[in-house]
Amino acid sequence: MTGQPGAATLLESELALGVFEALFVRLYELSGPALPLQQIMHWVRRFQVDCPAVDHERTLVFGGYFYNFSSVAPSADAIAEARARARALGAAQLLVPTVRRTSDRAALRDAGFLALPWFIEAIVDLRDGVDAALAERLSLHQRKELARLVRRAEETYDLVFLEGEEALRDPAAMREVARLHGMNIEKYGHARNFYDEGTLAAIAASALGPHLLLCLRRERATGEAVQASVNFIDRTRGQLFQMVQGIDRARVPGGQNLYIAETLQMYRLAERAGLREVHLGRGGHPAKRKLGANRFRLLENWVYAPAAARAELTTLRAAAVQALGLDDDEARAAGDFTLE
Repeated sequence: MTGQPGAATLLESELALGVFEALFVRLYELSGPALPLQQIMHWVRRFQVDCPAVDHERTLVFGGYFYNFSSVAPSADAIAEARARARALGAAQLLVPTVRRTSDRAALRDAGFLALPWFIEAIVDLRDGVDAALAERLSLHQRKELARLVRRAEETYDLVFLEGEEALRDPAAMREVARLHGMNIEKYGHARNFYDEGTLAAIAASALGPHLLLCLRRERATGEAVQASVNFIDRTRGQLFQMVQGIDRARVPGGQNLYIAETLQMYRLAERAGLREVHLGRGGHPAKRKLGANRFRLLENWVYAPAAARAELTTLRAAAVQALGLDDDEARAAGDFTLE
């Protein structure tokens, strides 16, 4: 595919998209990134709207693969390449997932794609440091509660970070991360584990391997791993991405909130590394604002559908606008959240 000249993050870059396409194909057991949308876990009945014509149509996915938080809008040349590839794979429909609303989407509009608001992404700006960021955005009571949860976790657990080659050299740690993430998959009832052990090994051995950052939290008394997360770190752009995590909740006593504790500890790691942004991912943006997130980005799925299915996309778009609380077609706000 034609490159990504507008990429603002590592996960939007051509390097990352090549890896993520391979992971997407592996996840869904495909020969190429084309399948009915109803098989994609990040798509299926997102807003509880039935779209049988859209859902069952064989669809080429390109420009983003849901592994990356956000995508750059493709150029006209990239769209033309995708259409040729779709024909070769027998796909009449095309999907570009999670395009940044701040991206130049003119080529998508000109090509007849329709935008579907889909997720809201949360970002923490740490340019002035963790303490200044939290003091600006949270009350004193909120900051004290976050600090208390971090102290409680630090009293009982050790936190270990494995970056790049360290992760590749420690397959036992990757197995632990995959096991704990699998518990999260069970909790939410996902049909597929998109960060199983094989996926983590593939990432570690890929061009993204040097950016991989695994986190394991172990009980100090037993050495048992109770929490894990998969992250990417980009020291050049000054960005950290919290991808997924998993917790063995049966081993975590009441009063501990390891998700919050790890997030705050990640902020400190980012600060020590001189990073400027921590990307907290998609969904749950009200809770993430309580963790200091101050930038919120609307992400849209852009779909080109056969004429018979376009009415369904219009219905789905209306449901998405209502569910996300978007103010108007410009979508500058979602409720009381100002959007980029």
